[in-house]
Amino acid sequence: MVTTVAEDTFNRGDGALDGSTMSDGSNTWADQIGVFGITSQKAHRSSGPYPAVAMCDSMAEVADQQVTATGSDYRNCGPCARLSVSGTETSYRNISVGDGQFKLGKVVAGSQTLLGTPAADGGRRTQKIVCDGTDISLYADGDLMVGPVSDSAIATGRAGMWGIYTGNTLDDWKAESLGSAPTTTKAQLSTCVIG
Repeated sequence: MVTTVAEDTFNRGDGALDGSTMSDGSNTWADQIGVFGITSQKAHRSSGPYPAVAMCDSMAEVADQQVTATGSDYRNCGPCARLSVSGTETSYRNISVGDGQFKLGKVVAGSQTLLGTPAADGGRRTQKIVCDGTDISLYADGDLMVGPVSDSAIATGRAGMWGIYTGNTLDDWKAESLGSAPTTTKAQLSTCVIG
């Protein structure tokens, strides 16, 4: 059973994302690297080193998660899954930058590694990263683009988002629980729409 853990539509006044409460009232945001802001009811990378990374600050670190978001540019911003709270850029995310492909990647302490075979983007903007045990997948507009690929480098983490350029915006961010077996809890993190 899929259960929403946190959700943010960014439908509030312009200002800093860091410390703000998500639109569903469940959690707060924390800038991890660089600075995110809210402008015209969308999250955006506003300054600092790139990529900027923000996390769902009050969420527990979980293994199985799905993160979704819609963005302005699929190549330069999107959701992060199993985001490390250590202050280093460590997560699973789309690592594509301007080449017309979706690329599922793991980023460990800022170092990127391609997972699976890249897929043509086709102008899709809503991304979802799914981590279910060691199976890691990248979806776009609801279609499986890459995966599942087996990887165990990042065991747990929080849901979050990333962005490279100051003009990139994100909307409709969601973290969900994937459900659980009688003795096992699985979490699914959010989907982010780039727009």
